[in-house]
Amino acid sequence: MFSIDENNNVKLTRGDTARMRVTVKCDGQPYKLQPDEKLVLLVARAVNMPPVIKKTAPSANVFQFVPGDTSALELFRHRYTVKLVRANGDEHTIIPWSYFEICRR
Repeated sequence: MFSIDENNNVKLTRGDTARMRVTVKCDGQPYKLQPDEKLVLLVARAVNMPPVIKKTAPSANVFQFVPGDTSALELFRHRYTVKLVRANGDEHTIIPWSYFEICRR
């Protein structure tokens, strides 16, 4: 199971495969990532803790989760965020810290 609610909270069954597409907008209009830009997704047990998952989505705006990403994670409501990282290192939050729940099979 993979779902995202209206508040960007994610539920993913532990060990499942999923694809998460992120739409980036600038002034209400779709924004196409430049070749030297990327999206970074971080999943952590809490906002101030190191990530247990770090994914990068260059240009395609799709994060791919494979079974090994979550198979060892505990069933828990982790936190996640998505940032746009520009070539010069600037970071822009696309999805502020939201919940990323690992669910039972």
